[in-house]
Amino acid sequence: MLHPLKKTSLLLLTFLTLLAAKLPAQVISLSGRSLDTAALSNYIQKQMDSLKIPGAAVCILNHKQVVYRHDFGYANLEQKRPVTEATLFEAASMTKPLFAYYVNWLAQKGMISLDKPLYQYLPLPDLDYDPRYQKITARMVLSHTSGLPNWRADNRGQELDIKFEPGSQFSYSGEGYDYLAKVVAKITHTNAITLGARIRQDLLLPLGMRSSYLVWQDGLDNRLATGYEDGKTPREIWKPKVVNAASSLLATCSDYARFLSAVLSNQPLTGANTDRMLSRRIKLPAGHIITQYFGWTDWAMGFAIKPTAFGNVYAHGGTNEDFQSNFMIDRKTGTGFVAMTNSNHGHELNKKIEALVINGQ
Repeated sequence: MLHPLKKTSLLLLTFLTLLAAKLPAQVISLSGRSLDTAALSNYIQKQMDSLKIPGAAVCILNHKQVVYRHDFGYANLEQKRPVTEATLFEAASMTKPLFAYYVNWLAQKGMISLDKPLYQYLPLPDLDYDPRYQKITARMVLSHTSGLPNWRADNRGQELDIKFEPGSQFSYSGEGYDYLAKVVAKITHTNAITLGARIRQDLLLPLGMRSSYLVWQDGLDNRLATGYEDGKTPREIWKPKVVNAASSLLATCSDYARFLSAVLSNQPLTGANTDRMLSRRIKLPAGHIITQYFGWTDWAMGFAIKPTAFGNVYAHGGTNEDFQSNFMIDRKTGTGFVAMTNSNHGHELNKKIEALVINGQ
């Protein structure tokens, strides 16, 4: 029989061996070049210091699985509370790809048609004056071709309107996602509050995303990172009371990586339906600000498309000003990353990480 201390040491050694096996010392970029994980972590920390980013969490995937996960800095500067694997970030617009995936899953189950006009499920009285709204479909909403504005609050008088013939061109729209969420709530027999629990039950929990929430839950205060704008705390913690399909997701980096792994693995959405979801729907206008900043040239359902020297990849970002996050995935190799920050300079960091994951240098 082993001495208790030796037994404990053996268990610890076994655990460390398994941990080392789980997270290799190198990751492979899309170019095929290897990246040393220690050097990668040092590089990210230096960039964070330069950009004055308080905290971040980064996951990198190879062959559809997480091979690198690292937490950096502070979730809350004043409390000196570090970022950990349990830290929640506001995913902001990275909610959209997850919601798009859920809608496509509902379509796979025959619960919604991607091409049936949404008004046939649920009329939108705010647009009764414009018959063009009766042409809007889920496919259009998810690819930002509905003609609806980003937010009605951006309009003079804050009235909802249609900017162009639905399906004819690209215009980023949170309002479209909001309308589609109301339709989804109706067909799932939920409401703006309980839809969050339904999506959690149908999608998040089966994927192992136990630290992801579309509606605020009691007890999350000490897990949510504090957002910083130029080193200052700009606002109180946002506690979404209803589902906002465009922006209300609170998640850990590891959980979001689980979602990306599911997309790459064609489960639970089948390969054919994943192909349908990620097929190009619309090309962005030449010189569009999104193309200039992120390099995204086309849009699928819920995902942007970015051309690289190694083929097209799929991407999205999220910004609530003081929270900025990004992801990128390549379906051919199963390579990708997700990076979440609590800073308004997060995109600057994440573009550097993306360049490493793509080019290896």
